[in-house]
Amino acid sequence: MTRLFGRDWTRAELERLIPDPDRLFGIEHLEVTDGPARGSRILRIEAGAGLRVDVLPDRLCDLGAVWCGDVPFHWTGPMSAIDRTRAVGNTALYGLMQTCGFDHIRAPETVDGQAYPQHGNMLSMPATVMSARAIWDGDTCLYRIEAECAQFDLGRGALKLRRCIDIPLGGREIRVSDRVSVASGSVPVMAMYHVNLGFPFAVDGTRLSLSGQDITGTALDADGITTRPSGPGQCQARLVSTLGPSLELGYDGGGLPIFQVLRNHAAGVGLICLEPATHERQSRASLQAQGALPPSEVGETLRFGVRITFDPTFA
Repeated sequence: MTRLFGRDWTRAELERLIPDPDRLFGIEHLEVTDGPARGSRILRIEAGAGLRVDVLPDRLCDLGAVWCGDVPFHWTGPMSAIDRTRAVGNTALYGLMQTCGFDHIRAPETVDGQAYPQHGNMLSMPATVMSARAIWDGDTCLYRIEAECAQFDLGRGALKLRRCIDIPLGGREIRVSDRVSVASGSVPVMAMYHVNLGFPFAVDGTRLSLSGQDITGTALDADGITTRPSGPGQCQARLVSTLGPSLELGYDGGGLPIFQVLRNHAAGVGLICLEPATHERQSRASLQAQGALPPSEVGETLRFGVRITFDPTFA
């Protein structure tokens, strides 16, 4: 059954009551017509239950603006969703989720003569959208976007990302499932999922827990970056605004064993980032010296993913 407007519906009921359900809910293909992101594609999913999600194909099919029940569940900077040619440092930070990797994460570095840019070479690369469609299974429906992206360097090798995004009709969640394969060479794989929240979360009194443990005091009491072990198995980070709305971020602590939090409450910024990652916050050179960057070989596939759920209820 699909839950909409406070009750459960069968597919037959919805198709009888709505001339074309895909006109009321579903996926729109849009294009930005002005500003620094002019020409960029947007896949906008109207998922019912007050959830609207912008997926950004020209930025690796990352998550842009997300609204649920008239609450913004994303961070928007002054530059909005800029194109890749203008993405330098953290200027591309926009929207709910930015993917970092998959050959490098965090600050730019040069190691053994090889330069690695901020958050890796695949950051903000355009993806090829293989499919964007509604999938019905009996009386339940989800909107699925499947996309691919590859990075290649003759001297370093090649990585290929296959991404699947599922958003249930009538639900308030997004599921992102990634498969990262080594297509050539011998490449250490690194990943970090940069989940970004602004107002109404970046305010005094907001609380954060990880798998039931309150970590507000160490993670959110002052500006800066903190890290801690994710813990084994499935992890659940929960961010609750003092105003009421909350977000939950689920992920596998085995694949993403580090949980990083960034807080920046500077005037005109107002940013909280929840960032599950594959590696601790150390330089690439240090990780390499510790043997923490073992290469993945041709044909090897690593799987990562996040599940984000939304509650827009005000206190």
